[in-house]
Amino acid sequence: MKKSISLFLTVLMALSVVAVAGTASAVETATVNDKVCKVGGTVTYTYKLTTPGKAEDFQGELDYSSGLALEDFVLNETNGLVTYNTKIEGAVYYTGSSPEETGKSYDYTGGVTLITAKFRVKEAGVQAVENKMYIVTGIDGTQYYDFGKNISCEESETITVDTYAVESLSLDKNSLAVYTGKTAQLKATVNPEYATNADLKWTSSDESVVTVEANDTDATLTAVRPGTSTITVSCGTFSAKCDVTVADEIINVSSLTLSPAAATVKVTKTQKLTATIAPANATVKDVEWSTSNKNVATVTSAGVVKGVSKGTATITAKAKDGSGVKATAKITVTQPVTSLSVAKSLTVNVKAKKTLKATIKPTNANNKSLTWTSSNAKVAKVSAKGIVTGLRKGSATITVKTKDGSNKTAKCKVTVIQPVNKVTLPKKATVKVKGKLNLAKKVKVTPTNANNKTLKWTSKKTKIAKVSSKGVVTGVKKGSAVITATTKDGSKKSAKCTVTVKK
Repeated sequence: MKKSISLFLTVLMALSVVAVAGTASAVETATVNDKVCKVGGTVTYTYKLTTPGKAEDFQGELDYSSGLALEDFVLNETNGLVTYNTKIEGAVYYTGSSPEETGKSYDYTGGVTLITAKFRVKEAGVQAVENKMYIVTGIDGTQYYDFGKNISCEESETITVDTYAVESLSLDKNSLAVYTGKTAQLKATVNPEYATNADLKWTSSDESVVTVEANDTDATLTAVRPGTSTITVSCGTFSAKCDVTVADEIINVSSLTLSPAAATVKVTKTQKLTATIAPANATVKDVEWSTSNKNVATVTSAGVVKGVSKGTATITAKAKDGSGVKATAKITVTQPVTSLSVAKSLTVNVKAKKTLKATIKPTNANNKSLTWTSSNAKVAKVSAKGIVTGLRKGSATITVKTKDGSNKTAKCKVTVIQPVNKVTLPKKATVKVKGKLNLAKKVKVTPTNANNKTLKWTSKKTKIAKVSSKGVVTGVKKGSAVITATTKDGSKKSAKCTVTVKK
């Protein structure tokens, strides 16, 4: 036996060619020894061996598919010498030898995990890992495994995959109508397919009406008597249901209509759709509702549609009897104005114009049309475009309102100012040196109801005549100077007077 071991070791060490690993395909899952796993994930293979007595040597090989990449290999060494080569693509050759003179042996009598190997799944499809034991010899020379033939060993192989949580659970049918005494099939889908711990539990809400027998994701329903029952499949916190109606005679839905067939709904508002089934004596009258775009509009199990965002969506009602009859309604969701604002105050001169700008939110509102009104059109009027015209001195409130039915309003207080139209001064005047002349008493500002009649007084030659802020001219020395009075209300009206200073 030692010669066969020695020859095996010679071959083992000579084989050292490493093949180039393939790359993972776009398919997401693979099956390794009947275990579904994710491409790119890892699987762990274990081989357990139990021998009837202590062993002095063993040899074998672990084979694996090209779609797997070996990442780790552990050979349990309870005693003696073990040797293995992991550089060969697709196989790991191993051997163990406990020389007689050492007095040692391999004790696998209580069962031991002889091999633990970890693989990365690099390709989709069917992959496999298999251990081939060639020789296991007892310390008394008894062959427990003789050149690939199991004489008296117990062995087992297991594959464990990465842990992936269940994300969703669904059934291929939400409703069924079945004749009494007949059977129907249901299939559950676990997502992702490679989820671990996906143990499914099937139940019937009324087993006197429908019974259920399941094999993992496939279930057979048997209709016992007329009535209704709900079949539920569950996995952890996830579940899916199918409503089953059992009848001696099944009348399928032949037509289905929705009312209204089209509707416009504002964002956050609702619209009830009514489904009418024919014939009226159909066995199952329930319908299943769905939306083509839940980001635009949602629909409840009662057919109540709610606008979510601006756009269009198709609402579908489908008969639950399995007939496939369905009807649709086109829903247009509009975005109303949610806020409207305008300047809180505005000042405008008589006969002048200023434009008020309204801010509408959101910017994608369907109808941004507005109406403008004035509380006192004799003081200030406003156009359909928000242009305010001052008519006479006073105040008025301008109100802007949306036209889309959202009833949003905003107000602006407008003050109409009467500006100065004309300033008049005597063209000439005289004053003595060091004498004073009050031109403020001689100036005339029109109209008399001007809001701001204050004036700014200036002298062109202050070395001859200077003027105070109140319009009082003081003669400085002999000569003449031009005194100007200018309005301070922004109207830019002014008048001039040539003042002659005499001794």
